[in-house]
Amino acid sequence: MKSILKSIINNLKLIFDTKTFLSVIFMINIVIIYKRNNYINYTNLNINFESYIQYVFFTSNKLLENISELMFWILYEIVFLILALKYIFIEFKVYNIYHISRLKSKFNWLISIEITLLITSMIFNFLAVFISYIYSPFKTISFEKLIVIYLLMVIFSLLISLVFILLKLTIKNGSISISILIFIIYLSFYVGYIFNINIYLPFNQMIFESYINFSKYIFSIAYIAILNFFISIVIYIKILSLDLTSKK
Repeated sequence: MKSILKSIINNLKLIFDTKTFLSVIFMINIVIIYKRNNYINYTNLNINFESYIQYVFFTSNKLLENISELMFWILYEIVFLILALKYIFIEFKVYNIYHISRLKSKFNWLISIEITLLITSMIFNFLAVFISYIYSPFKTISFEKLIVIYLLMVIFSLLISLVFILLKLTIKNGSISISILIFIIYLSFYVGYIFNINIYLPFNQMIFESYINFSKYIFSIAYIAILNFFISIVIYIKILSLDLTSKK
């Protein structure tokens, strides 16, 4: 357990170096400023902070009519993925043998990777929510609702990173894996919009029109958490079967 904790701390230091951290803050500001300005120009300000957060970080189900909104939503998630990409590439290409030997098993190694990505997602989304609060026209917050929204954002970002790892382990090419991931997300939004099945598609759980009732957040959190668990199992099976020392 001590070795896993030490590995996680070292991983986080690798991810959040000064240059990367400042770049992430810059990109988050770009996304939030754009979305905030649209929010002020096109929405009724007599609503609450939670609705503002939905508008900033959740996308729309009207894919064809809201390409710019969708693009900035994709950009936000890609910023997180880029934050994790450097770590994922180094972990699987450079440190895998060293860390597996230190952590005694591939299972412990996977645990350290997933906890690292989870904490990274927590930090990234916390920064995003905090920055959005600074720019917000609202200062009164329902912390109960905000925490639930934040949890959904965290596990959704984790879902994207886990899907990317699975694609990379399967395809063995990072650039192609990213392209496929983005294509899958766009296809998911298109299919959900055409057939009105957003609630059943994992990548569509961040469509804000779906959350007319607050209880739907809980459903989405449980749905994605279970999906993350099963994806983790598949990743572990792939790790057991693949030669991670290969540089191909």
